[in-house]
Amino acid sequence: MKKLTIILTTIFALGGTTALGMATTNSNVEQAELQSNTAVVDTVGAEEDKTQSVTENNTNVSKDSSSDKITEEEAVKIAQNTIDGKLDEVELDTDDGVQVYEVEIDFEGDDYDIKVDAYTGEIRETDDDLLNTPVADEVSISLEEAKKIVSELAPGGNIDDVDLEMKNSRYVYEIEVEVNDEDGDVHIDAETGEVLKIEDDLEKLLEGNSASNEQKNSSESNDNASKDSKGEQISSEEAKEIALAHVGNGKVDDIELDNEDGLLLFEVEVEHNDDDVEVYIDAYTGEVVYVD
Repeated sequence: MKKLTIILTTIFALGGTTALGMATTNSNVEQAELQSNTAVVDTVGAEEDKTQSVTENNTNVSKDSSSDKITEEEAVKIAQNTIDGKLDEVELDTDDGVQVYEVEIDFEGDDYDIKVDAYTGEIRETDDDLLNTPVADEVSISLEEAKKIVSELAPGGNIDDVDLEMKNSRYVYEIEVEVNDEDGDVHIDAETGEVLKIEDDLEKLLEGNSASNEQKNSSESNDNASKDSKGEQISSEEAKEIALAHVGNGKVDDIELDNEDGLLLFEVEVEHNDDDVEVYIDAYTGEVVYVD
């Protein structure tokens, strides 16, 4: 009886220990799963915080960029510093992808449109002639100097029209010139005198004239060099004596100075034994070139 009791007690003890071990194992697994889920939630939360931070940073950058834009009042002041006139209108617009303030100024009865960069404050362009404004007296190159540059560029050309404008943030003379019935514009930097642009058709014409002039000058230079190398031209009397000496005897009936294939010759007609002989003599060397 005691043995049976001991055996049963041992069995119950072992069963309880096993059950307790299984319970403990289940508890550890559940706790690990809970910790894993908590980590996932924390990661998702961190990503959401990061996304929110990037969004806020982009928003702040956008705000900072907008804050760099100058005001309408500043744009008007910049325009009036160029042309001190009355403000007619100002509006924010886009020009070639750049935001600009278009400021319209009334100066002595004429309207001038001035485009001011909305961020840098630079004057990008004016749409009207500035020759009748104070700007014409402020630029480094005068109107007469600009005309002289064009006249040297296109000799013999007639200047039909001149405007002074702001183009790409620089003052430019736009000069219309007529050459050989061909009209075209030449752009001159009003501060440096640099030729900025020549319209295509006019440029081709000027290049053609330049090449022709160079060829002409080269030809004249070669002719002069040729004359210098040959020395002085002989006289007609000397040519007659040379012709008579070459024929032997006779009478000179006629003498002419002619150019044959670029060679200057005396053509001396000599009557010899009832026949006419033509003697061709180099007008520089006195050499008998041929007899006909």
